[in-house]
Amino acid sequence: MASLGNIVILTAVEREYEKIRERLSNFIEESIHGGNRYEKFHESINSFNVDIIIGMTGQGPNEAATRTSHALLTYNPILIIFVGTCGFIKDVQIKDIVVATRVYDFLRGRDEDETFRSKPVSKEINATIRSYCESLAQKINRGELLKEIFRDDNCSVILGPVACSQIIVSGNLARAKQLILKNYADVIAVETEGYGFHTAVHENGFHNAVVIRGASDDSSHKENSTDEVLQPKVMKRASAFVFEFIRFFLEQKFPIKPSKPKSLTNTPNILTDFFSKEHNKDRDKLLKSKNNIFCGFFSFEVDFQKQKIEEKMHLGHCYFIKLIDELLANDKKSILFVCTTSQLIKDMDKEKYDNYLNILKDMKERWNNCFNEKIQIIDMREYLQAHSIQDDKFLQDFNKYYNEIHSNLQKLGDDYIFGEISTPLENWRETRNLADNYYKKIEEYLNVNPKDMKIINKEEVISMMYLLVRRPDWFEPKWFAEILQFLKYSIQNIVANYGINNIVLIESMRNSYVWEAASFCLKKIQSVPIINRLYFKTVPNISLDGFMKTSGKESTIFIRDFDNRIEDVSPEFLNKVLDLFKQKSIEDLKKLINTYKKRLNIT
Repeated sequence: MASLGNIVILTAVEREYEKIRERLSNFIEESIHGGNRYEKFHESINSFNVDIIIGMTGQGPNEAATRTSHALLTYNPILIIFVGTCGFIKDVQIKDIVVATRVYDFLRGRDEDETFRSKPVSKEINATIRSYCESLAQKINRGELLKEIFRDDNCSVILGPVACSQIIVSGNLARAKQLILKNYADVIAVETEGYGFHTAVHENGFHNAVVIRGASDDSSHKENSTDEVLQPKVMKRASAFVFEFIRFFLEQKFPIKPSKPKSLTNTPNILTDFFSKEHNKDRDKLLKSKNNIFCGFFSFEVDFQKQKIEEKMHLGHCYFIKLIDELLANDKKSILFVCTTSQLIKDMDKEKYDNYLNILKDMKERWNNCFNEKIQIIDMREYLQAHSIQDDKFLQDFNKYYNEIHSNLQKLGDDYIFGEISTPLENWRETRNLADNYYKKIEEYLNVNPKDMKIINKEEVISMMYLLVRRPDWFEPKWFAEILQFLKYSIQNIVANYGINNIVLIESMRNSYVWEAASFCLKKIQSVPIINRLYFKTVPNISLDGFMKTSGKESTIFIRDFDNRIEDVSPEFLNKVLDLFKQKSIEDLKKLINTYKKRLNIT
């Protein structure tokens, strides 16, 4: 089973190490890196599959810092824990569990003739990890969790600051203890590795780290014979808390919702999962209507299709298949695919035209096979030509407007278009936020007046500018004019032929700007409202900084390589994909994608 990530557990001495090891069963390997020995286990913790690496640092803060840094760099864990025993100062009793919220290096200061002046230096636990510990401690202390381990001895989990140094504190009159009581009134326990551990954690820019200690002795009186008896018992309780904390951490970090059972008749609640309400104001109304055709566009470039179609189909296409399956299951019988390419047929030479026809044929066969011919597929250009659709007045108005804004674009200059406004527009595509000063400039550039804004919205205005600046290849005037004519005339003819009221265009959020820009043009040029649109969520790329796309190469998971690539992704990416596809585990996801692979005839 694939792992969600590595979890590292460190101890100082062998007695503590063995108590952690007792709770692990699926040993994978022993490894030695530069004198650092680790053992690795693959464990399933409440259905979460993780690799757990355990190691010993040796005693003292310096040793702990060195070994912790090495573990972080070697295993890049999602969580690192230091566990062991400690002596208590106040508010703690033997066998309690102490979670260090802050660790003091209490021997920092200046030693003068008659006194030692402390200079408090400390490392603090991450706020999120602290909140997890607090929540878990409350449940344990109320007897809701680990009752059989904690309540029998009337023990508790206590959060608070601890003091750390190489010195072992023993005896009420010990100078070290007197120093703690005088200068660190909030300290509840003492130990010897926590400050070094947290120093390494902070220096490596890591956050998910915690020191967990079992109170095995009173710092006022420490004996080796007592340690031999108490420490194993305390470590048993500490290790139980460690693995309960790991479970709690995984549940917070990877919240996976149970898959909802599918219905073959009426499950609008499932359909709404695909479409964000934030970007689809009429979502619920459109999905509930029985009188809609759902229409999806499938675009491709002729030039890059030297490879087979199957080599370009990726995880984003799988999500589209899942959506169509749900639409069909909800009795949306009339689903249409519209195939198009941004290159004009009349501009193609014979080789490219033949390639275009072969690709179109291949696509039709694959999609028809995928959905058992329950959908209809048309070629946009064939439809336009077959129905002799060419509105000369509309084309004249469109070309006039295009020339106007192209002239405005030239006046703005390359420094503004490719420099000042380019990045804000790209960020807008991800965040849907754009500063007012940029928006006002766009309105001016696109000749948008108050009258226009009665029917045009801000999203459409910015989408038009985005298309011009960030995707000029998509705004090839002749091709875009074809899109506009198809949206204006062909769609309405199709609706009439089906004898129903409306058609809804479904498209991914990553391509929404094309259709919002198209809506802008139709409204601006001839005050024609475009068809309703629903934009479905987009599968992110592996780096989580963009979308899956056919040209993504390393950042995209293609269907034919899915089984191999999904094993090497980050836990964060895997969790997002599992949530999108509503799958509980990576194995369930593999089964689903392989059914799509078979349906698309991808070898």
